[in-house]
Amino acid sequence: MIFGRLIGWILFFAGVSVLAHDAILWRESGHWAPILFGQLWYDANPSSLNLAQAVIQRYLWPPLWDGAIVRLLLCWAFAVPMAAGALLVLLCRPWRRRALPAPVSPRPS
Repeated sequence: MIFGRLIGWILFFAGVSVLAHDAILWRESGHWAPILFGQLWYDANPSSLNLAQAVIQRYLWPPLWDGAIVRLLLCWAFAVPMAAGALLVLLCRPWRRRALPAPVSPRPS
């Protein structure tokens, strides 16, 4: 549980850092143009993006790439890790049991 929360917070703050980078570029240019997740992945490691596409289309399910993954790659780069991180933090949080109220006995008449 704590490992999932740690990974979630790392992803969330990675998204915050991409958002800060986009904000700096916006301030310098005066034009809001956030980087897309696919472009960020391609800039970081183009061969892994090509490998992921090949593996998903050949060995898993080809409509998965065209239907879901391409849409994910076209999202803003800060939103994807922030959303994934927030989801991990929420799913891996410790669940506390609520105390049940004491049973109420009927009053004697």
